[in-house]
Amino acid sequence: NNLATNRRGRYRSNTNRNGNLAKFEGVKRVLVVRVIDSEGRAHADSAEVISDKIFGTAGDQENMIQQFRDCSFGKLTLTHEPATSANSVLSHLSAPGVIEATIPVSLMNTTRAVIRNQVTQVVENKLGLRLAENFDHVMYILQKCYVQCGWGAYAYVNSWNSVYQGNYYRFPGVQLHEIG
Repeated sequence: NNLATNRRGRYRSNTNRNGNLAKFEGVKRVLVVRVIDSEGRAHADSAEVISDKIFGTAGDQENMIQQFRDCSFGKLTLTHEPATSANSVLSHLSAPGVIEATIPVSLMNTTRAVIRNQVTQVVENKLGLRLAENFDHVMYILQKCYVQCGWGAYAYVNSWNSVYQGNYYRFPGVQLHEIG
C-alpha cells in the first residue's frame, strides 16, 4: 500500500517521483565536500577531522555512519567508498570520503543557491562525473553563512545533496535530519 494520510486525514501517495518508496536499506554512498571560497574561507576543521566526525575514520564513535546503522537496526550502511564506476574519485580525496573544492565566488556576498550550484559544478568538473548519478548523498560543508542565514543545514526532499554551515555538520542529529 503506497498511501498515507496527511494532516487533514486525506490520502496521499507515499511514493517519490520515480514511483518507488524511499529505500532505507542497503548500502548508500556518501561524499563530503569541504568548500573553500574564492577568498580562502573554509571550515577550520581539516578534511581528516571532517572524515572522522562523519565516517568515524579516526575512531570517533558518535558519527553519522554509526547512527544510521543503529537507527536502521543494521539494515542501512553508509559508506565513503565510491562505486566502481566512480573510482577516479579516490585520487582527489583529501581524506576518506572528503574532497576539497575551491569555488570562484565569495561566501561573504553570494546567495546559498549560487554557492550550492558553484560547488556542484566545481566538484563535477574536478571528478569528471555527475554527483547525483554516482553518490546517494553529497554533503557540502561551508565555513559559515554570511547571506540569507537563519539555517544550520538544509536539504531538499528526496535529494542527493545537503548543505551545512559552521559546526552543524558535526552533529549526528542534524546529519540524520537532513539526510534521513
